[in-house]
Amino acid sequence: MIERLLKSPTDNLFIQFFRYIIAGAFSIVGDFYLLYILTAMFGWSYLTASPVAFLFGMTVNYVISVLWVFKSGKLSNRFAEFGIFALIGLLGMSLNQLCMWFFTDKLHFYYMISKIFALSVVYIVNFTIRKKILFN
Repeated sequence: MIERLLKSPTDNLFIQFFRYIIAGAFSIVGDFYLLYILTAMFGWSYLTASPVAFLFGMTVNYVISVLWVFKSGKLSNRFAEFGIFALIGLLGMSLNQLCMWFFTDKLHFYYMISKIFALSVVYIVNFTIRKKILFN
């Protein structure tokens, strides 16, 4: 069971979603850490730092998704695949920015708490679209 869950290539939706959660955890750690560093240590606005951190996390997520989460891509050209992955990511980043602004500026949440809500929304949207368009 452990081998099937963590090691073997699979097209099982449950296993892929489980692996995507782990991949997401790595990308979220990078995203949160970079967001905090850019705002707290370098004084960037959270709305400026957030897309930079998001793009970093998206890249981490892509690499892990290609190497481990999904059995294979629907495209044989990795550059085209990453381009589509990135376009979906830009949709996610736009949604992330909207959530960050709404929760921070309108509801007055601490920006790192806003990030939790934003990532929760974006995570589900990105998995669904990426699975449907890019990966088997």
